[in-house]
Amino acid sequence: YGLSSQLMTTPAVIVGQVLDRVLFPTMALVQEQPARLARAYRSAVAGCALLVLPASVVVAIVAPELVAVILGRGWVAVVAPLQILAFSMLFRTSYKLSDSVSRATGTVYARAWRQAVFTIGVFAGSLIGQLWGIEGVAFGVGAAFGINFFLMAQLSLRVTGMTWGDFLMAHVPGLALAGVVGTGVWGLVEWLREFRLSPLPLLIDTALLASAAGLLLCWILPSLFLGRDGLSLLRLLAAVAPAWPRMRKVTD
Repeated sequence: YGLSSQLMTTPAVIVGQVLDRVLFPTMALVQEQPARLARAYRSAVAGCALLVLPASVVVAIVAPELVAVILGRGWVAVVAPLQILAFSMLFRTSYKLSDSVSRATGTVYARAWRQAVFTIGVFAGSLIGQLWGIEGVAFGVGAAFGINFFLMAQLSLRVTGMTWGDFLMAHVPGLALAGVVGTGVWGLVEWLREFRLSPLPLLIDTALLASAAGLLLCWILPSLFLGRDGLSLLRLLAAVAPAWPRMRKVTD
């Protein structure tokens, strides 16, 4: 379980730290303007979902090859918990956004008791989950991250004035993208496995297909696979990097 957790925690921590460093100063500047704070938070949530949800699905599909390349063929037992933890990647990453909102607005005590509940949840999830082996531990810890995700989201919604409907709708483009990309990746991986392709080339082919498919879908149907919030985020990036004319064209 420890190796599975490390494989999933490292990318989540990196993404979370990047998001926090970018968002915290911005949110601190608009902490007294709930409407602007809500827009910034919703765009960040949508952007996180667009990145993390498709990646979670792809990781779950190629988990056997990923473990074989990183750890070796003798670590087959790591595959199942890795697949379970892959689907909690959004919980592990997105709650960092809520954490940024909390710190920017000074809701320290509300954040503290939620972190205490999360700590207890991880302990209880691990303790109960061990009855079903390492898969049970992975599921229990993932459930604790899920509880923390919703608790921190509730705090952010209270501070920003957003509704649960707005929050959930921000995830729809990411879910749509994950569904389409995941279906294509699953078909490709199953086909490549029939040819007994070695793990590393399979991972490379999968990464190329997933990246190309995701970008193409966002280019062809931005209203569906990026949504209003994703487009808003791209407009911000286009303003920061005016040398990207194609990005400007997509967001118009």
